[in-house]
Parts: sequence; C-alpha cells; structure tokens
Amino acid sequence: MGAIIQGVNESQVYSRPMTRCRRFSAVLALTMLLMPLAAFAQQFTSSSSSESTFVTQDREFRLRGFAESLEKAAVIDAQFRSQRAEYYSVRTQKRRDCRADIRAANKTTLLPVLVQCERTELNDFREFLAQQRVQLEATAGIVPFVRADALRRLDALSDAMKTIIFAIDSGVYGSKEELLEGKINLYAKYEFPFWDAWMSVRVDRTLTWIAHVIAKIDVLRQQESAKGLDRAALRDARACLVSEEESLHRLTSPGQAKDRSEKIGPILMAVQDCVHKIQKIPRALTESGTLLPSP
Repeated sequence: MGAIIQGVNESQVYSRPMTRCRRFSAVLALTMLLMPLAAFAQQFTSSSSSESTFVTQDREFRLRGFAESLEKAAVIDAQFRSQRAEYYSVRTQKRRDCRADIRAANKTTLLPVLVQCERTELNDFREFLAQQRVQLEATAGIVPFVRADALRRLDALSDAMKTIIFAIDSGVYGSKEELLEGKINLYAKYEFPFWDAWMSVRVDRTLTWIAHVIAKIDVLRQQESAKGLDRAALRDARACLVSEEESLHRLTSPGQAKDRSEKIGPILMAVQDCVHKIQKIPRALTESGTLLPSP
C-alpha cells in the first residue's frame, strides 16, 4: 500500500518491493549470438569436464523451447515495460497529490483523505498486477514451478488487496492506527512473499539466459576449434558466466530468501560484465551475425 500515512518509517513499511526489483531488472540485458537455437541444441556439450551432470542437464532442460518462446515473450515484455513506466509515473503524481491533501486536512477530514488515498493506490496496484500477471505467464526462460509459485503469490496478493478495498468501502477502518495495521499485515503476509517469488523469477530467468549464451559459446568454440582457433576471449567469457551461474544457483537454495535481495544485484552486475567480454569480440570473427541485447 502507499506511503502516505504520516509518522511512520517509510523505509520499513512502505518501500515498494516492485520498485526495488526494477533496480535489478535493468542489469538483465544479456547478449545472444544470432544463430538458430535448434542448430546448436543437438550439438550442445559442456566444454568443461569439471562441470557436474546436474549443471549440464539443468542447462539443457532450460533451453528446451526457449528460442520458440522468445518472439511472443518479447512483444509482451515490451508492452509491460511501457505499462510499468506509466504506472510508476501516475503513482508518483498521485502520491504527491495525496501528501498535499493530507497536509491541508484537519482532524475531521484527515481520516477520510487517508482512506481514499489508500483505496486509490490499492486499486491502481491491483490493475498493475493484472498486467504483470500477463507478462509473467508469457516470460521466456522460467521453469514451471517457479512461474507457478509466483503466479500463486501474485493472485493471493491481489485477492488480499481486494478484501481491503471492500473493507474500506464498508467503513471498517475507523482510525489511522487501524489502517496502518492493515497495511503492515498486507505487506508481511502477501506483498513480501510475492516480492520474494519475483526474486526467484529474476534469478531463474537469468540462469536460462546464461545457459543460452554458454551454449552458443560452446558451439562457436567447436567451430573455431575445427579451424585450429581457441580464442581466450571466448574462454574468459564462458568462465565468467559459469562462475556467476554458480552464484545464482546458491540463491535458489533453502534459507536464502531473506538475504538474496542484497546479493542478487551484485551478481547480475557481474553477469553484465561477463556479457561485455563477448561484446568486445570483433563482429567479423563471431561467424554468427550481429550481437544484440536480450529482451
């Protein structure tokens, strides 16, 4: 719910989880070499004998159908990015207006102003979640159980907000303190769990993109090996991605939910650095076409 009740530490109660997620999503622009996925899926082999069977099988599983889902997902992702930008822009203005109304209110009108502001923000957030649900259903590179858990928590959050809206319309909240208690409960029971699930989505999607790029590097190295080539740039980029892949896998382990929000940002930045190693490779030497950012 919105950060509009006075006298409360906003960083503790009202910081929007989705706002923090946006900081992380900005570093997910992985680079893919443009060669048909089907062409290398059958040729895919690990270039390191030290990589576990689990890792290689996990990559192969993630790549099944990934290329086919990218085109549809790219359209929906672009639409959602536009919707998200509009949502945050409108929310910022509405919060500014609410703060002005709160400052102008007296003891008699303060509670009605607070309640109306909260109702508006809840309703707008539910509409945004409906848009996010469409994007989540279509996003490429998420394994089924991670997607299902995120959708389940999203629906639970949306239903909880609907209940609070109904309570507001029914006049249940008779004081500022009661409204605050409702906000805190919503965050603890529904909003934070969804944010945690969304972190899982970001981790999972990045693991798939890493598998995608590693597989392309492996194929390219195979092609170059047949010509007697073994470029250090490709070896370094692959080793870099494998290292960050291991770090991301550790964030999927039980017991990581509370602190992974602090760890994921640096890891995703490191992944971006790995991608930069690939981007520095001369285009004429890739034999795979232009380098483009991922969706």
